[in-house]
Amino acid sequence: MLVKLLHALHAPLARTPIAGWIAPLQLSRRLRGWNDRIILRRGEHTLTMFDQSLRFKVTTRTQVIGIDDALSEKAFLQRLLDCVQAGDVVYDVGANLGIVSMLVARCTTDMDIRIDAFEPEPANFALLQANLAENHVASVHLHALALGEQDGAVMLHRHGEAGGGTHATTGRSGDAVAVPVARGQTIAQQTQAPPTVLKIDVEGAEWAVLRGFEPLLRQGTIRELLIEAHPRPLEARGESMAAMCDWLSALAYRVVWSRRRNMEWHLHLQRKETVR
Repeated sequence: MLVKLLHALHAPLARTPIAGWIAPLQLSRRLRGWNDRIILRRGEHTLTMFDQSLRFKVTTRTQVIGIDDALSEKAFLQRLLDCVQAGDVVYDVGANLGIVSMLVARCTTDMDIRIDAFEPEPANFALLQANLAENHVASVHLHALALGEQDGAVMLHRHGEAGGGTHATTGRSGDAVAVPVARGQTIAQQTQAPPTVLKIDVEGAEWAVLRGFEPLLRQGTIRELLIEAHPRPLEARGESMAAMCDWLSALAYRVVWSRRRNMEWHLHLQRKETVR
């Protein structure tokens, strides 16, 4: 509740004269630190969004911040939930703690939805399993692997703690671990359940993930793309968000909504024949 209040008050107060004397007090930061200490003593945190309450076991402040960060993604998550239709297959690529998978599962209980969640980082995957069990969500199909443009293995570079750090197949710094990787096309063939809705949050490897789905994209099997694009990591790979969107446009996908969030962009693309 306190975190929601801080989110609600921050922008309005920043535009008023009161901001000049509140800022030196660092009131928001002090309240946040106090709130986090209470949560960690309890060992459990709750995220409430879209009339759904999700519970998480937490041991670090990084995990608490990572969970609360979902509040700043509410518009993106709303787009995802609004586009899901009965009978859809939803791929959650870069599932992390499972917030997206659990929200989709909870909000579509009567829609015969299949959800596949992909998380390659071992500690994150363990937290993902634990969170699904804690919230009694048994309908999500879990995959302990990365998605990319090839089948095999890839080095995953880890920065920070499980549940809140940055883990990416891009770059060369940080602790690295070899993890299995597969093309989306391969997984779709194995499960015989190709995605119709694809959410991607993979810290700069989003175009590589999309290339692994290219046959399905060309066929128009995937109707909706919800992507958190990371321009700087993309550029480090010699790619760009603009080039990626141009590539998708050539495959008949159009950006219907976008919003900047800090250093990332939230994108919603649809197959052109479905755009109204």
